[in-house]
Amino acid sequence: MPQRIAVLIGTALATTLVACGGSEDPGGAPADDGSPDHSPIAEQPEPAEFPNCPIGDKRAISRSRGKRSVLLGCARLDAGRLVGLFATGGGEGGSGGPCLEITGVDDEAARSCGRAPSERVPAVTEAVAAEATVKRHPSAPLEIYGVISADVANVALEYGDETTMAEVIHVSDQEVLADAGISEPFGYFVAELPSSTPPQQVAARGSDYEGNELGSDTFERISHGRMFIGGPFDLDPDEIP
Repeated sequence: MPQRIAVLIGTALATTLVACGGSEDPGGAPADDGSPDHSPIAEQPEPAEFPNCPIGDKRAISRSRGKRSVLLGCARLDAGRLVGLFATGGGEGGSGGPCLEITGVDDEAARSCGRAPSERVPAVTEAVAAEATVKRHPSAPLEIYGVISADVANVALEYGDETTMAEVIHVSDQEVLADAGISEPFGYFVAELPSSTPPQQVAARGSDYEGNELGSDTFERISHGRMFIGGPFDLDPDEIP
């Protein structure tokens, strides 16, 4: 069985990874906004934008049999690729909360991208936090991943003299959050930058709907971090609790 591989992130990134099964269609209507009292929450996209993104659905994407993956939300990358954000292993009482996983970036691999801000030890309180970068081979785009607080609506990525907007997934449905084992609403951002982009030169800036900057972070500090890519998997959905 293929083994999950830790990929070193930085200007020199691994060029050979084990393929993983992210074949499920992460699709459906965004869930209702469950705003906490302490802060506003950025709105979910209209249901028509993601007709195949059934938030709260349980999928078999995890390497470990018996662990569930709950679909938290979706976004679209270039060429209409639908990516899904999943929480795997929630509600099991493990330290640090469920693992966040991204499917749909390509046809082969699911990215395992850390944990929700409220489930870290200690919890992440910054508005924007850089998570990881991935480059699967020398000519591949540079993949960017990070988490945001619930009140961040948009994330701009700056690299060199360029600026582009990341795709943002807002996770605010209280029932789905509880089912996934996540205590607080949050957001997740993902983007693909040109292959030649040095990860340590990328900065992420989060703002609300009025354009007010709420926080920023750079990917310099995680340029030697790790991301896990594993698979392929062929699990029976009936095995998911």
